[in-house]
This record gives sequence, structure tokens and C-alpha cells, in this order.
Amino acid sequence: AENLPDKVKHMSAETAARFTFSAESASLQVGSEVLWKMLIESGASPMSC
Repeated sequence: AENLPDKVKHMSAETAARFTFSAESASLQVGSEVLWKMLIESGASPMSC
């Protein structure tokens, strides 16, 4: 999580739902469900929707 840009670290749930990460060295993309799991695993607090 240390290598994430600030705009990603501080995004809202609404923005995260539409955001897709792209790996710089591959064509791998990570959607909102994987992002949610990564945030929880890194210590983010879950929010009720």
C-alpha cells in the first residue's frame, strides 16, 4: 500500500467502484472488488454501504 498514489489512498467508495488499476508491467487490471479486499487487508476500516 506504500506505493499507491495519494489520490488512490484517499478516494471515496463511489470513486473506487468505478476505478480500475492497471499494472505498469502487464495488461492486468484490478477492479473494485479486488481493490476492496486489498484495502481491508492493508488495514482500512470497512464501511457499511
